[in-house]
Amino acid sequence: MISALIFRSTGRLTANELMMTGRLLSATEAQNQLKNAEVAVQERLASQATAALTAAEPDVRTRLGEVIQRVYVEALKRKAAQLGQVTGMQETTLPNGEREVTIKVRT
Repeated sequence: MISALIFRSTGRLTANELMMTGRLLSATEAQNQLKNAEVAVQERLASQATAALTAAEPDVRTRLGEVIQRVYVEALKRKAAQLGQVTGMQETTLPNGEREVTIKVRT
């Protein structure tokens, strides 16, 4: 009923806005509020994304380091096979997590 009374003089959307907010907003004010809300949401999402990436970084670095070490070891094995007959190979994991590889090759 109130909406219908307000609607007669201002229009349906304005009437609904008046009922929800209690005051009439100009288009500029509404756009400014929308921009401010958009900026706030973007800042919140950026903060959440940064926090998630920061939390995941140590695990990603560790796994990446392990993959790189495996690639290096495989490359060394292939290069040794190209140089001649591999007569012995020893792989050791050091206390710091790095791998030490000794390959003996007969040329």
